[in-house]
Amino acid sequence: MSILSEIYDLSKEPIFFISPNIDIKFHIIKQNRDALNIRFRNLLEDDIFCDEYSIFNIDYLVKQMITYLNNRESSSNYFDEVEKNIETFEGKYVFYINAFLSFYYFDTNNYEMAEQYLKYALNYIKKNECTDYERMCIYSLTANFLQKTKDIFISGSEAYFLKALRLVKGVDKLAEIAILNAISYHYHNIERIDDSIKYINRALNIADEINIPDVVFSTYKNAGIIYVTKGNFERASYYFEKAIRCIEHIEDKMEYIKLLNTLGYVEFLKGDFKSSIETFKRAINILTNLSNVTKLLDESVKTFDNIALTCKFLGDIEASIYMQELSKDILENINYINRVNEVHNLSKVYTDLGIDYLIYKNDINRAEYYLKLAYNYTDENEHYIKRSKKLLLDALINYNKYQDGLDLFHKTIDLLIQKGSDNLYVQIILMEFLTYYYSLSMDESKFNMAKNIAEKYCLEKQFEALKRTILENYRIDEFNVLSNPLNFFRLLSLQRKQILLETRKSRDYEIFEELSFSISSCQNIEDLFKTASDVLNKYFLSKSLLVFSYDTQQVLVIYSDSDLKEKGVGFIKELVDNFRMDSGVINLNNECTKSCIVSKIMDDEGLYYFVLCNDSKSDWYFNLEQVKTFNLLVNNMFLKYKNICQLETIKLSVVTDYMTGLKNAAYYNKRIKELIQRYNKNNIEFGMALMDLNKFKQINDKFGHEAGDSAIKHFAKILKNEMQNTAEIIRYGGDEFILLFEEDYKKVEALIYKVKLELKNNPLFIDDVKIILDFSYGIEMYHGQGEANLFKNTDFKMYKNKNKVS
Repeated sequence: MSILSEIYDLSKEPIFFISPNIDIKFHIIKQNRDALNIRFRNLLEDDIFCDEYSIFNIDYLVKQMITYLNNRESSSNYFDEVEKNIETFEGKYVFYINAFLSFYYFDTNNYEMAEQYLKYALNYIKKNECTDYERMCIYSLTANFLQKTKDIFISGSEAYFLKALRLVKGVDKLAEIAILNAISYHYHNIERIDDSIKYINRALNIADEINIPDVVFSTYKNAGIIYVTKGNFERASYYFEKAIRCIEHIEDKMEYIKLLNTLGYVEFLKGDFKSSIETFKRAINILTNLSNVTKLLDESVKTFDNIALTCKFLGDIEASIYMQELSKDILENINYINRVNEVHNLSKVYTDLGIDYLIYKNDINRAEYYLKLAYNYTDENEHYIKRSKKLLLDALINYNKYQDGLDLFHKTIDLLIQKGSDNLYVQIILMEFLTYYYSLSMDESKFNMAKNIAEKYCLEKQFEALKRTILENYRIDEFNVLSNPLNFFRLLSLQRKQILLETRKSRDYEIFEELSFSISSCQNIEDLFKTASDVLNKYFLSKSLLVFSYDTQQVLVIYSDSDLKEKGVGFIKELVDNFRMDSGVINLNNECTKSCIVSKIMDDEGLYYFVLCNDSKSDWYFNLEQVKTFNLLVNNMFLKYKNICQLETIKLSVVTDYMTGLKNAAYYNKRIKELIQRYNKNNIEFGMALMDLNKFKQINDKFGHEAGDSAIKHFAKILKNEMQNTAEIIRYGGDEFILLFEEDYKKVEALIYKVKLELKNNPLFIDDVKIILDFSYGIEMYHGQGEANLFKNTDFKMYKNKNKVS
């Protein structure tokens, strides 16, 4: 039976529209709707053809499903009306609603909703009479759901795939091949390679029979991946070649280029290095015609990385290094967002350059230079292979320089052997480093380890190439870099960099304007830095702003949405103690932050640090361009900060007594009105104490006014030490002082007696004469008697006490 006939028969079942490979079937329907059925001509029309009761009609559901398949980009939920009224339906119709909704939500990655409707559909087919085809569709959808949500056990996706496969055989070839592909890939992922090959071979037989390019392509591609894992590189390259031929005429060439890169790598694994180079050249030529610059540059770096690896094994070390430096230039030019993945890719290129300079050119200084660059972008989330390569390079540099580092080398080798047993790239890394180590130490055990790896993983040709290039110093000029359009990619990345720079300039101007406008109206320091922090977080996607005075060792500001708020003081002190640059980026990768910008600024009063941080969960680092922008913004913030400080100093001087540093009578006049207003509004009680030094005139007359000033300062100092956390202390004039307080009356009076005791225990010495100061006081709580009466009553009590003394 032809595929067209199968679709004609199967489309009579509503469940057909969620069957495996429905997208390909739907494409066939659109291409052949006249041949298939008048029904499809109607259903594919834009206008809804059903009447007002169409929600109860099965064709309504099918129409919604077709509308969705025809336009997945739309965010509309085509099943809204049905979902709202689902409880009003019953029987088989409810089953179809749940089946369609489970497909829709699974397809849109809403797995929670998909599970809800899928459970109903599974329960229905378990308890009710259904066709085998309906069961197959639900089993297949369930298997894909379980696989997507990481259930890889026999009780999960595998069991449902096998159930679906038994029901679909000979009924729906497109569905059958989709299930065979899925289950073969499932077995591949759980390392049951023989079972994987068994099912992919069945899929290949059907693919050859139906000869639909999209279906054939995905099957050949899967077969290639599975046979690479099996170690049958000849067979793998055969299927990748067939997959490439299936899509060589499609308009979007990105998948084609990716497959060429995959094929080239498989040819490398096969040991056919020259064919591998030719395949990568094909990829380069197609890359130059891509219109999407971002994808072009991303894929070019992967291609150059593959060429560098292959050239190295051929013995063309100069070409290998050239390709890696080209990748480095491109990544540095386009790496302005500083996403973690992009930074890790740049770090990998630095590491690979360091390895090549050390192993193949014996240039330790250059190797160290690139290793240092690579270490700038190392964190705990980095893949173990990339991290291990840095550690091995580090160990061997130290071994070359100091005959040290072997413990690190052996531990890292053991880690790679343990974690990378199923990874061919890891085995190539191991062979390369073990062979190089043998060349330094003549340790036969390491040479034999490399040899055993080659035999176990079918990498004998790669091992022979490493022996030639490392042990025999074999070199050739195989890949003529000048004969390929390589400079095109460098120039394109430079143009991209220029565009990014222009975009950043525009954005920098925007943020500068917004910050300047936002902080212009700020009247106090807290408001200034809170406002600035909000603007910075918006543009830099930062989480914390910290300002630190180095001279006073005080953190002036911490605004943070992360754990930094709790650890800010200790964190910033440790940070600035270890910071030596004028400004720059520090990638910490700790529990508080992944990356931060530090900006230093100095004036006559001292040194300040401004620190902007993201949090530990951020997927990007700050970069040097952002440092420049932040420095400009810091200058702006700092100018505003100093202006506010000067204004506050002026304001403070108006209400501050110059001799004692206490508040003065002007402050009292303002503050007493505020306290009375607050009492009248909220009934918040407060009290006042009036204090006057005893026999102060005698000190002035006997010792002079300077001695009187010393007495005032001495009294003010002891008063501050004892009372500043309890009351506002005011020098009202001469030797009169006022306390304004909200504390308990008795507590304040107890502290006043403590001040008397402190004056007695700490006498004042003038011209070697011991003077014990004392004072009289009056104290009263405010109960609505008015400002004048409060002062009058307190003053009366104070003079009453003074009369007792005299």
